[in-house]
Amino acid sequence: MDKLCACGGKLLPRLRICYRCWQKEQKVKRDKKKDRQARTLALIKKREKRKDRVEKHLNSYKYLMKKAWDLQSLVMRKSAADADGRVRCFTCDKIMRWQDSMVGHFYHGKFDFDPRNLRIQGACCNTYRHGNLAVYSTKLVEEGINLKQLRRDAEIKGNAYTTIELKELIANFTKKLEELNKKTAN
Repeated sequence: MDKLCACGGKLLPRLRICYRCWQKEQKVKRDKKKDRQARTLALIKKREKRKDRVEKHLNSYKYLMKKAWDLQSLVMRKSAADADGRVRCFTCDKIMRWQDSMVGHFYHGKFDFDPRNLRIQGACCNTYRHGNLAVYSTKLVEEGINLKQLRRDAEIKGNAYTTIELKELIANFTKKLEELNKKTAN
């Protein structure tokens, strides 16, 4: 007597199911494989979108501005440090480690990368006293910086740094930082 499948069909040799049930199983397996392939393609597309988004972020104005400022700050503070790694606050003359100092500026946004406008400050002056601008301006004048000329230059320049300028600044500051690291390593 022939054995029957659960659906009532005749069993295939060496299998415990009939031909129709075997075809259904194969279809389910093919569908699962297609689903896996579709999920894989979806993941690849998702990764490509994420990569594009990251690349777009790395070329965004905000990112480039922050990176340029951070590199400039690091270069200025490291180069201003003495042999013991100490710097002096421009406005209050407090001595601190170069890692604890900040770079303050007289004109915000206008001349973020102009050395005439930037000096080393501590958090006490730069953050808590909002730059301590009265003392800052007095000391700039004592150094021979013409504030009226600086203001005129700031009005002419405006707040416009292009992404190309920012990339150039980042490259220059990175080069200077490498040179400083070589000097301190020797």
